[in-house]
Amino acid sequence: MAEDRKENLLPLEKIIQNFSRINKKLRTDGLRPTIARKVEKIYQNLKRDGLRYAIVRVIMGMLFLREKDAIRDARRKVLNTLLAQHNSKVGYGPFKGMKLNSNTWWGKFDLISKILGVYEEHVLKKICGFIEIVDGPFVNIGAADGYFAVGMAFGGHCDEVLAYEISPTGRESLLANIKENNCEDRVSVAEEADYKSLKKLVNTRGSAVILIDIEGAEYDLLSNDVLELLKNCYVICELHPFFVDHGTEKEEVLINNAKRVFNVSCIQRDYYNPNHFSELDDFSDEERLLAFSEGRPKNMKWLVLEPK
Repeated sequence: MAEDRKENLLPLEKIIQNFSRINKKLRTDGLRPTIARKVEKIYQNLKRDGLRYAIVRVIMGMLFLREKDAIRDARRKVLNTLLAQHNSKVGYGPFKGMKLNSNTWWGKFDLISKILGVYEEHVLKKICGFIEIVDGPFVNIGAADGYFAVGMAFGGHCDEVLAYEISPTGRESLLANIKENNCEDRVSVAEEADYKSLKKLVNTRGSAVILIDIEGAEYDLLSNDVLELLKNCYVICELHPFFVDHGTEKEEVLINNAKRVFNVSCIQRDYYNPNHFSELDDFSDEERLLAFSEGRPKNMKWLVLEPK
């Protein structure tokens, strides 16, 4: 009987392994991140519920497609209005005036909060505060389209920016935004950050402000050796425990290891205030609130590491 159960599990195990391999490939082969996210969601459902219940969830999801379409239409309505009003530029905040590519690679509807200058606002405040006390570059690992990397240079907050983006398509979009905002002399682009590249950075510059957003790969990148290497840097890292196996345990290990070298804290996006913007006055309550959604699966945490 036990052997029968084991044989029945093998196809499911193979499916899960295949989805895991597919998702890892999607993260680096240049396909749009939304595809990787959907594969990741299916992968997590299979792991948690098994094949039968995962199929039921898919069927139930199909029944609610109309509701999802209505949400997408509401966000698109707000986005199109803001793109026209602000001529595809950031309208407020430290990056005011920066041009945004409407054919964005990462998170099209994030353009709403970017135009309004409130995209990951809690993170931006930390970056701007750290850059004032650090004599070194701003480093963006997982730069995507370059909102932070280009914005820090465009806004005059930093004369030297190093942007890492592993996706070829992402780098194309990043380079286009750098050129569009005339920041070629201040922003350099590389493919992947690792111990070797970060050691070169630390050896030449001593310190830096580093933003990391790499969809779960942070648990591999921030090894004890890298944490020790970056001990004089200020690091902000978005945490994605649900994107990796045993993510909660890996997050706990990372935080405990970081505490040996850094003063450690966590931050979250703690409020939405669409009523601050007159551009949104003519939209319904639902449309204004949906406009501020950044499409995250849960209330995310960012790890903040400051030198002791």
